[in-house]
This record gives sequence, C-alpha cells and structure tokens, in this order.
Amino acid sequence: MATYVYRARKKTGCYTFGFLSASSSVGAAMTLKEKGLLTVWVFRCLSPGLPDRLKYRGIRKKQLYLFCKQLSAMLEAGVGLEQSLLALSGRAFHKSFKLAVTSILAMLRRGSSLSQALGKYPHLYPELMVSMVQAGEMSGALPEVLEDLAGYYERENDFTGKVKSVLIYPAFLLVATTLLIIAMVNYVMPKYISAFSQLNIDPPLPTLMVIQAGNFFISSWFWMPVVAIILYFFFKKFYVTEAGCRLIAGIPLAGRVFKYSAISRYCWVAGMLLDRGVPILAALEVAGRVPGNALAGAACARVTRGIMAGHKMTRMMYLDGFFPPLLVQMLKIGEETGNLGGALLKAAHFYRGEGEFLLKNILTSIEPLLILIMGGIIGLLATAMLLPMVNLINSI
Repeated sequence: MATYVYRARKKTGCYTFGFLSASSSVGAAMTLKEKGLLTVWVFRCLSPGLPDRLKYRGIRKKQLYLFCKQLSAMLEAGVGLEQSLLALSGRAFHKSFKLAVTSILAMLRRGSSLSQALGKYPHLYPELMVSMVQAGEMSGALPEVLEDLAGYYERENDFTGKVKSVLIYPAFLLVATTLLIIAMVNYVMPKYISAFSQLNIDPPLPTLMVIQAGNFFISSWFWMPVVAIILYFFFKKFYVTEAGCRLIAGIPLAGRVFKYSAISRYCWVAGMLLDRGVPILAALEVAGRVPGNALAGAACARVTRGIMAGHKMTRMMYLDGFFPPLLVQMLKIGEETGNLGGALLKAAHFYRGEGEFLLKNILTSIEPLLILIMGGIIGLLATAMLLPMVNLINSI
C-alpha cells in the first residue's frame, strides 16, 4: 500500500484535499468515489529516501524562482503553509516538481518542518534553499527569506539567459556555414570539376584542397556525430574540474566573466545567510558550494578553513590570491563596521554588474570575428570555383 495525496470535490461543490492509502491511483480514485467525492487529481507521494524518479529530473532555476515567489506571496497574505503548497502543486506544470510538492505535503502532515521536507530531495531543492528556509523558520521570517531566494534565483535565471543569448548568434553562424560548406562540397563542386576535367584542365591547388576535404567528409561523416558526442561529454566533465576552470580562466574576457559570476554567487549567498542570522562558518560553508566553479569553490574552502583557524575573512581572501583586491577592500569595511552581510550583498551586486558588462563586450567582439571567419571560408570556396575558369580563359 502506498500513500496518495488527492484533491476532490464534494457534492456541495466545495473542494477538499487529503491523504489516503491505496494500492494504485485507480484504487485511490475508487475509494474517493465510495466516499461521495469527485476526484480532481491524485498523486502518489514519493518515498523520501528513494527519489529515483526525480534524481535525474531536476527543477530549473526559473521554477525555483516561481516556487519561492508564489509561496512567499501566499504566506505574506496569511495563507497557511499546507494550503499554499497545495495551491502550488495544483498549478505546477513540471511533473517532478508536482510530485515532490505532494510528498512534502505528506511530510508536513506527519510533523516535519518545511526545511526537513525539502532536505529529503537534494536533487530537486539545493542546499542553499534548505539552509535559507531553516534560517527563516528559526527567525520567524520565512516569507522574507523566500522573497530573498526568489530574487536570487531570478538573477541566476537572467544571467543564464544572457549567456545563452550570447551563444545563439555564434551557433547560428556556425550551423549556416557548415550547411553551406556541405552543399558546396557535396553537390556543386563535383559537377563543376567534372565539367572542367572533360576539358583536360588540371584543377589548381585551392580547388584540389576543397575536393580532398569534401572526399574526406563524405567518407568519414558517420564518425563526426560520435566524435562530437565524445567531446561534449569530455568537456562537460572537464569543465567542472579545477584544471578545466583554470583553462577557462585563461581565456580573455570569458575567464573574467566566469570568475566574477562565481564571486557574485558566493557573496550573495553568504550575505543572505548572514543577514538572516546564520553563523558565519555555516554561511560560508554553504556559500562555498554554490559558485559552480571548482577553482572558486577551492578558494572559498581555503577561506573557511582560515576562519576556523582564527583568521579574519578578508585576510584569508588577500592571502589566497583568487579574490580581487577591490573585493577584499569592500569586505574589510564591512568587517570593521560590523555589517559584513551588507558588504557581501553590495559586492555581489557590483561583480554581477561587472560580469554582465563583460558579456556584452564578448558579444561585440565575437560578431565581427565570426563574420571574418565565415567570409574567409566563403572566399576560399569562391576561389576554388572561379580559379579553374580563370585558367580556362587564360589557356584560350
């Protein structure tokens, strides 16, 4: 027997929800029908220890933002936590999200706190969210904490969208150029060269290069998707390592964008946690796992270990060498005035703006470079086609 959560309509037209035990969703619906209830929806509650159906189907930052924003608004309006979560589960379009919320409802009914329930699903709800919710429960400011989390995930979603927008144009040019090359090499060039070979005219070097490249692609095309998939997964794994982060850090502009975005995340999370009364070591420990950059994560861990040894945060940042001197100065003022949380939030806002500014510079730099490369490729193809005609005219 499994536990199911349901929403049903009474004969009076009122809606109700609750939990029941049944062998299947059909059995749960039949039980509700026997009680005189019309089933609106029914979901099985997941086992907290076995979230296998959700393990590889995480929730996106946009959905986390909407969850925190809407839950905060309903709690601010005086709606109870269970009723708020029930309303959110009814509106959810993401299946994993809906299943998780219904399971959280079941745990709340059994006496668990919201942070404990969220902590049972680490593949769906980040550690940052669990820690912030726990701090909100302890301080009695859960709606305000959820509002802070909503702002954080909204900014993260916006930044991800800006990165994708920077990559869309280069990807479009790359695909367009590749399709043009395939069409020219596979369909146009063979007929073109065949006509000149009948006239006993040897193709010039640029034309031979294009022909050989076309023959290579035609004979080996089936290996290209395999190689592309292998490279994709290799770089995906390599990117999260310290060596991969060092490689990215060495790329002009792009390296600074990744560094500034990691610093902004670290400062924002640490600042939010400190402002909500979380002890500094616990706040920095959680924040150190947020940056999404192995190099930044290692630097944050070194800072935390230094604080545990009795050193100041800014001194450890200065000695580490990863953190910019300007950041150290900004946080030093916060340490001296007793407002480290506020200084961290200001630093996060500053470095977020710096990262977005650099992203715009990257876009303006990539566009002319790609146009130049694309023009060079098209020029080579045009030369390969026109040069035999020039040789033919000269031979007459």
